[in-house]
Amino acid sequence: MKPGILVLLCGWMCAAALAAGPAPSVPATELAAAMRLDEFLARLTNQLAASANQKLIDSPDPVPCLVPFSAAEFRDDAPRLLDALFTREEIVRGLKYYRSDDGRRFVEFTLEFLEGRAAGRAPAFTLTRHEQASLKAFKRSRAGAILASPLRIAGSNAAKQILREQYGAVPTRCPQPERA
Repeated sequence: MKPGILVLLCGWMCAAALAAGPAPSVPATELAAAMRLDEFLARLTNQLAASANQKLIDSPDPVPCLVPFSAAEFRDDAPRLLDALFTREEIVRGLKYYRSDDGRRFVEFTLEFLEGRAAGRAPAFTLTRHEQASLKAFKRSRAGAILASPLRIAGSNAAKQILREQYGAVPTRCPQPERA
């Protein structure tokens, strides 16, 4: 994949979270919180930015500096993405899974996996057979299959539409050099 595509993908992820729009539904807000979707989006965006910057280091093109984004910056629009992708019934079913012990454990595993991948190590724990069976059952529906993969949510047409509405370029935040 070309580095420019990664930068655009990162910008798209940032924009998906930063876009303004109608207030999300209460169930979508609760599901986004239960999934910790804001944390996932922030971590993924930061990993994509780091990867893109690493690939552009030797390039003659200027490298945009991307200061890490926090989960708080993604908190308002993560539910908006869920509302755009799923029916209210699908969101309620997703909320039931993510509020369960197995769902909470899956969230912990997903975030640990992302952190481990960024650090070049395996996750510190795995899901039990029971947790895996519960996840498999949840993923049998269309909504469950997507909700169990926050990357698919981030790559959705709804997220791309939010980007088109809000940004034409990758948002950058360059820190000022420290003065001695």
